[in-house]
Amino acid sequence: MSGAFSRIPGLLCLLSLSLLMACARQPAIHEQTPATFEKYWQAYTEHAQQAEEHKAAFRMRAVVQYETPDNKGHRMNALIWGNPDLPVRMELNVGVGVLVAQLREDKRHFLLHLTENKTAYAHQGSNKPLFNIGTPLPFTLEFLTYLMNGWFGSVFGYEARIMRSASGPRYALGANAPVQGVLFLSQNGLPIAWDGSPPSGAPDGPGYGWTMDILYAGEAPFLPQRLILKHEKGYSATILVRDRETLAEPFPAGRLALELPPQTVVYPLGGQRE
Repeated sequence: MSGAFSRIPGLLCLLSLSLLMACARQPAIHEQTPATFEKYWQAYTEHAQQAEEHKAAFRMRAVVQYETPDNKGHRMNALIWGNPDLPVRMELNVGVGVLVAQLREDKRHFLLHLTENKTAYAHQGSNKPLFNIGTPLPFTLEFLTYLMNGWFGSVFGYEARIMRSASGPRYALGANAPVQGVLFLSQNGLPIAWDGSPPSGAPDGPGYGWTMDILYAGEAPFLPQRLILKHEKGYSATILVRDRETLAEPFPAGRLALELPPQTVVYPLGGQRE
């Protein structure tokens, strides 16, 4: 590989085929009573349900920075658009608008097109590939866009077991939650951090070893502005939402299609299943 793509070691290998995510960051000091902890969770569910009710087609721009244990300081610009129940599209650029990758994901299909070397990777099945931007993140493109839109119920679910700690409540997500792990809430019920390792400490699941901080913009208090992901082995990624737009009408199918150029070689991602 050469050119723009070769300057990004390991960009979008996308070979893992499990799900979900991470976090760490302690909330501010909380009043230590079970009733208060339950009140925070109730505020979270109300926020999450309200966001679900107002889901709409979206378009956003973001800056993605990532590091690996031996390669640091990579940066890409992302354009993301889609409908609330999928499909979702993403384009990644480096430098002055050099397109390096195009992605499309719906409920059962994933397609990645690496533009410079004329190759694509396809997967079919409900167990979709994890998103990989040079750093192998612990969740799919679908869940990434849900987080960036503040659709937390579609990621963390609505059931949890309260775990008390010296720094405040921790919420072990329910068995039916799309993403497993432990959630940290602010006092008004907003997710501010997530730990992908299970409460038992057992090294199981794609989120193991990952943490994520969720930061909000002052002018949009319920919309995440920055996701900061870190792994105990030295991987990290920061996703900064530069601007977002909610659309009155869903995107037509053609606007969400990903047509591959002639002579593109398509490889299957491992573990495909109908």
